Formats: sequence, C-alpha cells, structure tokens
Amino acid sequence: MRVVITGSTGFLGSHIVDYFARDGFECIATDRPGSDFSVNERAGAIIKPLDLIKEDPTPLLENTDVVVHVAGVFDLKAPKELLWAVNVEGARKMADAALNVGVKKFIHISSTGVYGKPARIPCHEEDRKKPRNNYELTKWEGAKAVVEYYEKKGLPVVVFRPTLIYGPRSRYGHAMAIGALALIKALGRKLDYMLNGGPMEHSVHVEDVARAALYAAKNDSMVGNAYNVADETPVPLGEMMKAIMDALGVEARKSIKYIPFLWKIMVTLVLMLPSALERRLNRDLEKLWRKVMKKLDMESPFIPRIDKGWLKYVGVSNVYSNEKLKKTGFEFKFPDYRKGMEETIRWYINHGWIPDRIIPREKPSKGQAQIKEEQKNA
Repeated sequence: MRVVITGSTGFLGSHIVDYFARDGFECIATDRPGSDFSVNERAGAIIKPLDLIKEDPTPLLENTDVVVHVAGVFDLKAPKELLWAVNVEGARKMADAALNVGVKKFIHISSTGVYGKPARIPCHEEDRKKPRNNYELTKWEGAKAVVEYYEKKGLPVVVFRPTLIYGPRSRYGHAMAIGALALIKALGRKLDYMLNGGPMEHSVHVEDVARAALYAAKNDSMVGNAYNVADETPVPLGEMMKAIMDALGVEARKSIKYIPFLWKIMVTLVLMLPSALERRLNRDLEKLWRKVMKKLDMESPFIPRIDKGWLKYVGVSNVYSNEKLKKTGFEFKFPDYRKGMEETIRWYINHGWIPDRIIPREKPSKGQAQIKEEQKNA
C-alpha cells in the first residue's frame, strides 16, 4: 500500500514515516522544499518536497491508499496568518485532493488543544471545544474542515487529538525543560526550587501517536471518529519535572508545596512580562548553551529556549480520556510517562543532543593560587 505523509521531516512526522516504512508501506515523505529529509531517507521513504501553501497536492496523491496529514505549524508565537494558511487551508487542500483521487483513508493529526481548558477531568472527545489561542483555534478549524469532507462528501477520515507529545527528536514542548535542566547539570549546579504537586498534566510518547496512525490505516471501523491520544499516567506538574530531573541526575535545593491560588498568581505575573525580556533571555540562554557545548566539545542540533506561553498549559489541569481509542483494541507501548521520559533522556544523551557531564572547572593560574594562599595565611 502507498502512503503519503505530510510534515514528514518534523518531530511527529518523521516517526510516522519510520513506522509505516517498517510495516512495508511504500512511503512518500513530503514537506517544504529545503527541509532536511535525511531521517526520512534513512527510513527508506521516497522524498517529494511540496509547498502546501503554494502548490496543488493532487498530483502527489495519485495512486495513494492512505494519507497521514501531519503538516502544521506548532508554535504558540507564530503569526495567525501563517497558522491559518497551514493548519486550516493546508488541511482543506489535502482533504480536497484526497477526495479527488479516491484515497481510501485520510488520517488527520489535530490536538487536544482544541478543547482549551478542559471542561471536565478527564476530558472526553465530545466535550466542548473552546480554543484559547490562535494555534488551538486553527487546529480546531482545520479538523472541522477535514471532517466536513467526511460528512458531506464521504472522504474516509480519522482524526487524532494527541496531548503534548514527547520523545526522541523533539525540540519543543518537553524538550525545552529537558534542555534547561541539562544545562543546569552541565554547569554543575542544582535547581533552586522544585514544585511539590501541581496541576495534573497529561503526555504521550511520540511512538504511540505514530503507532495509532498506523493502526487506524488498517482499521476501517475507526472511520468517521475522533480520538484523544494520551498515555495511561497523567501526573502532577512537579512529578513531571522530577521525572526529567531524575533521568538527568539533577537535584533541587528546596521543595515548594503547590498552593493553587498562589500558583495562579505566579503564572499570571510571569505571563505579564514583556516579550522583549523573553527574547533577551532566549538570546542569553542560547549563548550560554553554545559556550557549554564548546567546552564539552559537542555539536548539538538542539538549542533550549523559554516560551512563557506554555505557562497557560501548566496553570490548570489537563487530563484526557483515552478510553475511546483503547476500546478499538489499541494498546500503548509507553503507558507510563516516567519510564517513557527515562528512555527519551537516554536517546538525547546517546545522540549527543544534550550533555551528560559537567564542564571541567578551570584551574587557577599559579599567580592566582599564590594570592589565595597569602590571603588565607593573612
């Protein structure tokens, strides 16, 4: 069978290519011209660049059995015009092209972000949709556009709504915390404060999202449905951070108990900080990261950054029901977030994305040593 996977060079898209290729599909990997397709090439995929904003995808989909539409802008700071062009119009163009060539299955990757702040815990697929920002809004509008092709024109559609995805090759989301904590370790320091408890957070390993897409490609009973994709172990924010710290070997000096109203005030105050300060902090963070990498003689493709917009997601509990997906017979490979994160950190270290050692301390010169000795004797 022939599958076309959009957004193939991205974090999730590259793993979906891996899974379909290993399963024997003829994989067509497509992403923007100029993208790094090396991961797709190693998986054995056929590379066909496509600018979804400017080009018609219909010729690309000729003789295709399955489309997995992953392409999208996942950046809370991206302009609304770009988010709309890719996440909404791009999805509509792909669905229209898939209908025209007679694709047998159209798998669309959306997001649990479409719910906004969950109306209940856990959040179910039929619960209200109340996007909080342009990213969430465009993911919801894009999914609606695709579902309309199913309801009105018969395109066989399956929609997945993953929660925050983590795993090898990620550069955003959890990866921001991984990079910052790895930097603290490399500097030989401890984290000043550690949250004890906190809002409940829900994640999913990237391989389980890729496996769900492959599962849907072979399961016709899933057509016409939307599914949350979230693992079996939602954890408090403090425990989520501790899982990363434990895997990295980072310690905290003090533990702060989670008090909901104080946490809400803190999040609100940080969100009020000017964007110029955030940009400056990211410049300083990148400079320090490169300096540490140079001292460790490492060349990492990853650069950690701060995105205060993420605080909106850790200011409230985010837990999603996965019962509907499990009732289809799907089973998770990484049901436990803590074990999945441990495996993920190992991948980052083994592939040289983050350091696993402390930078060597510079020895004082002879003159400095003599001055210190004299001061001590005095």
